[in-house]
Amino acid sequence: MAPILSPDILVLVFEHLSTHLDYVTLCNAGLASREWRSLSLPALPRHVDVSSHNNGRQREWEYPVYYPVVNAEDSWEYRQPNLIKRQRAFIRLLVEQPKLARHVHALAWTLIWQNIVGEVGPEEIERADEGLADLDRRTWDVFASPTNVRYLDLASLHTLKVPESEYVRQNPAVLFPGVTDLRLLGWTHRGLVRSIFSSIDATKLRSLRLDYLNDEGSLPDGRPMSDDTNDEHSPLHRHGSLGSRQSQIISPELQERQETGQAFIFPGPMWYPMHLLTTPTARPLSSLKHLQVKIPRVHHYTDTRLYETIFHATADLVSKASATLMTLVIVLGEHDNIYKPKGPGQCGTTHMRHVHEYVPFYVRSAAAFLGYVLRALDAHAYPRLETLTFKGFTIIEQASERDAAQANLDETWELIKSSRWYNKAGGFTKVPSVDHRRIYHGCDEYRQDLRGFGDTWETS
Repeated sequence: MAPILSPDILVLVFEHLSTHLDYVTLCNAGLASREWRSLSLPALPRHVDVSSHNNGRQREWEYPVYYPVVNAEDSWEYRQPNLIKRQRAFIRLLVEQPKLARHVHALAWTLIWQNIVGEVGPEEIERADEGLADLDRRTWDVFASPTNVRYLDLASLHTLKVPESEYVRQNPAVLFPGVTDLRLLGWTHRGLVRSIFSSIDATKLRSLRLDYLNDEGSLPDGRPMSDDTNDEHSPLHRHGSLGSRQSQIISPELQERQETGQAFIFPGPMWYPMHLLTTPTARPLSSLKHLQVKIPRVHHYTDTRLYETIFHATADLVSKASATLMTLVIVLGEHDNIYKPKGPGQCGTTHMRHVHEYVPFYVRSAAAFLGYVLRALDAHAYPRLETLTFKGFTIIEQASERDAAQANLDETWELIKSSRWYNKAGGFTKVPSVDHRRIYHGCDEYRQDLRGFGDTWETS
């Protein structure tokens, strides 16, 4: 058949196989002859999916009673055994044949940054984590080469110990300039986010999904902040009154000092992408049709300014895309314990802290976020908005009289009832969104040496 079909026809056939993700047939076709191999090879990397975060249910924690909803996890026993092998195979392919990079149009990738040799068992776990291999250190070179990628789904779920490697944060300044459909998930460093958003053309961005993004935090010298350092120095900012006149956001002046290494960046929900898209100098979002923002569940040990800032920044982003938005999805992760009464054997002190400290904080957070977004929706026309989805605000309906008074829910309910979007959304407080993801508080490292920073943390 090879001599009968013209090269143009064969290319169309191979592209069809690639579009339908029939890589088995595509690979077999490449084995038919040298001509077929040369013609089929460009179609092979057209749609690349070497990820572990889109596989549906995975065994995250071996406690199904407490963690019934399972999410993608970085640990070696929870992801496909061949994931890193497949990632390295793709890296090797583009290193050896860099011309193929221009044929990559869609890329789904889970950043792991961990060296797994073969399929390891429990008895081999101690020697499985061996740092980065030489091929792993070509990742950024390869990521910089596919300039025609239109669809990018990038997750950062790597282990808490490996990010000490400097290479993890040495990403190129320009990444994926052709992207029009973008999804980012997990916790990552600002340098990677900055490179992506400064490279893409915001006027051509059609779809944006920011799913449970967390800022890993960093010291002024660029080192990732450890959970121990965060725990010691962030209490100063843990007791803000969300949504009130006394609440605070990360000011432009503090943002500037963070960017120039004159301030600490505390771990928490990442507002940075919204900031990059809504600054006065940012390009208009003139093509953005689909926006999805999922915020990790709030945590009472996290700097409350981060929540206030991401709530405010999300509303700004919604406002900026008002002329073109067709679908809007807003999700706030909920703690499952807000639905659980005190169980037998549960510590009374823990239960009382939950009732009198944690739940009021969850109520204030949900009310503040919903208030920001509803004000943004009511301030503009949104002529093309067809689908509106809200999840994770059920605690507003369930709040006790005391919690409702503390959170000033009367004002929130006035916003809800007066909103012209209430019927289209099917109610803003009806759909739960229980989130079992671990709250990221910093990398797994003990007390860090902060000599030389003086009292910088106090002004951060």
